[in-house]
Amino acid sequence: MFEITDKAIDVETLRHDLADPAAGGMVIFEGVVRDHNDGRAVSALEYEIFVSMAEKEAARIMAEAKEQFDVTHLRGAHRFGLMGIGEMAIWVGASARHREAAFKACRYLIDEIKYRLPVWKKEHYVEGASDWVDCEGCAHHHQPEFTEKEYYSRQTRMSDFGESGQDSLRSARVLVVGAGGLGCPALSTLAGAGVGQITICDGDILDVSNLHRQTLYGHQEVGQFKAQLATQKLHELNPLVSITAVSENFNLLNATDLLAGHDVVLDCTDNFSTKFLLHDACYLAQKVLVQASLYQYEGQIQVFDFGSDSASGCMRCTWPEIPAADCVGSCAEVGVLGAVSTVLGGMQAMETIKHLTGRPSPATSATVLVDLLSLETTAVKRPRDPSCPLCGDQPGIVDIHDQEYEPRQFWEVGMNEFIQNHPQGHIVDVRSEDERGTPVGDMASWDNLPGAGHRELLDLAGENEVLLVCEVGVRTRRLVEELRAAGGQRFWSLWGGTAGLK
Repeated sequence: MFEITDKAIDVETLRHDLADPAAGGMVIFEGVVRDHNDGRAVSALEYEIFVSMAEKEAARIMAEAKEQFDVTHLRGAHRFGLMGIGEMAIWVGASARHREAAFKACRYLIDEIKYRLPVWKKEHYVEGASDWVDCEGCAHHHQPEFTEKEYYSRQTRMSDFGESGQDSLRSARVLVVGAGGLGCPALSTLAGAGVGQITICDGDILDVSNLHRQTLYGHQEVGQFKAQLATQKLHELNPLVSITAVSENFNLLNATDLLAGHDVVLDCTDNFSTKFLLHDACYLAQKVLVQASLYQYEGQIQVFDFGSDSASGCMRCTWPEIPAADCVGSCAEVGVLGAVSTVLGGMQAMETIKHLTGRPSPATSATVLVDLLSLETTAVKRPRDPSCPLCGDQPGIVDIHDQEYEPRQFWEVGMNEFIQNHPQGHIVDVRSEDERGTPVGDMASWDNLPGAGHRELLDLAGENEVLLVCEVGVRTRRLVEELRAAGGQRFWSLWGGTAGLK
């Protein structure tokens, strides 16, 4: 689907591969070597590419685009080596039944390839030495036309912050789980402040109903992954910090790896199952967790410093069991003002900065309740409960993998259960070839449709029951929810994904 080559790009073959009688629109982007850049005459362009890594990342990007947009075909190629003026360096194309989907998919591919592929570009000038340019994540690329001292000058002038405070932020590693109403203001504030490494974990796709409070995004970006969009916007805000996107939800299988490389974790999620999973995982990993929640005009914030010897209680001291998902109305059900999430997300960023720069906070020992109508705040102490199942004297929760954080939907089934109940059913693996590897055993008989869209799957099902399979069950859970909402009642998701079969 995407080729990395040192040969001239075969445009005719790529265009032929896009053609389809069912496609009403075809959108193509061609990037060619130009004879100038920033006022300097260019004689040639040279690309260096980490080919094996680029091929894998490009396959992921193509699969994401296929999943997000109702496209018929996607194709692309990136050339490396030395190229002369007018030669083609990159070619990307999308065909779809409707032109809008083709436009969006092509734009998505262009942007993601620029930001995510390990590509180094060197321009050869008519006069003067050659130079590395425009390489995202490349140590050789041009630095912005300002210095760190200039960028952070207003906060380093504070007498009790100064360069030492900035150094603390620069060396910090922060994980933000959720890039929505809370995550957007928290992320922009942390990136602007100069937190050195920020990881954004969010598997959601932008919806138009998000825009009134998730102000990092624009209406033209509806349908794209929030984590990827946020990464691009934060790079534009501050090119001095490192931003990494993880376009999947925080779950049992990625929790340990995600927490391992970070000092502070921000919980910007909006559901109990993820909040408790994140809380328990941070406690067991001894990480600092900055947690916030919203309800209409109100919010609350609390900081759990699980790496210290604090005598304060954890969330399980108050809620030993995870509350029912419907015990409090969600934002979709009861509504929320964007200003409320902006304030609470900003407070999360402030609490993070305070912790990283060694400043105390009442939120480390109390839950701070904020009423945005009356402007009243109330600090409710969090005493430790000796019988707490997590931090108590005889804890029962010692491994997150032993716990049930999210109730299983009736259509989330085990492999044996599906085969027994639907012996004539189809099994469809939606993983990419890289994820899937060499099929073994029964996996060789599964249909493999990486990045399959709704229409393709609905057409495939017909009168048959279909079990969708991915690595951990998160991708297919979301896909089956959408398919069933669209009337596809014959679709099922493999509980725990293929990882649960090993």
